[in-house]
Amino acid sequence: MKKIPVIILILFLAVVVRFYNFENRITFGPEQAISLLVSADYINEKFSLLGLPSTQRTTSFGHIIYYPAVFNYSLIPLLLITNYNALIITGFFALLNILTGLLIYFLAKKISNEKTALFSSIIFLFSDYMIHHSLFIWSVNYLPLLSVIIFFLIARAYQRKPVKLTALWIGLLAGLSFGVEYIYLFSGMLIFSLTVHFAKNRLISSCLFLAGAALSILPTIIFDLTHDFYHFKTLWRYLLDTMATPGQSKITYYHFLHFWPLLAIIGGAGLYIVSKKSTITAWILLLIYITVNLASPKVSFQNPIGMYKDLNYPVFKSAAQSIASNSPENFNVVTTFDFDSRAHPLRYLLKYNHNLTPQGVEDYPNSESLYILTTPNYQVLTTSLWEISSFRPDKTETLNNLTHFSVIKLTHTE
Repeated sequence: MKKIPVIILILFLAVVVRFYNFENRITFGPEQAISLLVSADYINEKFSLLGLPSTQRTTSFGHIIYYPAVFNYSLIPLLLITNYNALIITGFFALLNILTGLLIYFLAKKISNEKTALFSSIIFLFSDYMIHHSLFIWSVNYLPLLSVIIFFLIARAYQRKPVKLTALWIGLLAGLSFGVEYIYLFSGMLIFSLTVHFAKNRLISSCLFLAGAALSILPTIIFDLTHDFYHFKTLWRYLLDTMATPGQSKITYYHFLHFWPLLAIIGGAGLYIVSKKSTITAWILLLIYITVNLASPKVSFQNPIGMYKDLNYPVFKSAAQSIASNSPENFNVVTTFDFDSRAHPLRYLLKYNHNLTPQGVEDYPNSESLYILTTPNYQVLTTSLWEISSFRPDKTETLNNLTHFSVIKLTHTE
């Protein structure tokens, strides 16, 4: 029997690390729910070129920043295949991250050697950041995969063995990357420079790159051309606002998530150099790296990271089931424990898992009943939360007491 390659064992362990207790660990918050709601509405209500609204970025003129629709388009087949199951769709992103780790192995093996490739793949797959990003739906989670393919194409061009229409493909991938993260623009300029530098015909390569980039965000370009350049003007205004008030926005690690594969390969090359002097030392360092990352605050094998304490996907599922069992009409939903008081995760589960559509986020005063997922002892009748106070409730009924939360129905006297 042939010896099982070590990379298969590494991939198996990466799967276990991500999928152990998966349902209780995934992050399913407002960003994930809004992404799914927008994409699902493209299917069932009105198709759009507009894209995904940012939940936290608004200009001083009150204009919301929208990301290109390419990410939402990518969710459409997933929604249809999984029958709108958010858990399975999250699993897709976990598998996407593992696939990226495998591609890093093949890329590093191609440009260096097998040992460097193995080290690089392990560094990527057991990074606390990569494990963290494997457990939720987010547009930037595409960046590592896109960057691996771009690195491969640039490496082939550097070796003078370019893939046919290399510049076009790199431009397309860079455009997609820009479509999921605007700050990628600066990295895209670097990628453009490298692509043109290694090209035999720089003029043709420049044109092909720009054509590919434009093609990848064509819906956004069409929208801007037909809507007075909304995206361009909004981004420009936001840039001016940020320069005038630097504290309103900040650069953070996920703006550079596309560099994670490159950093993993550099780390793998460093370990390979160490291994040439002492293989044991290299593996000890790698073991320490894995241990530190698995013990990181960004990794939990029991709870989701970044959600309210004790809140997880099963809680939202149970709450949605409790509301659906009450057969509501002309109703709305609220949560009281974080900034998403309009309960987008509940809205998604009710609409696409139970065929019940809450009223709009502006219709709280006009609803006939209000369903609240809240913490124990929350004073629902005296709260200043607009979604509840504007409803003017005077009667409460507890539908379900979960371990750390309650589902309460509010009604009012006409």
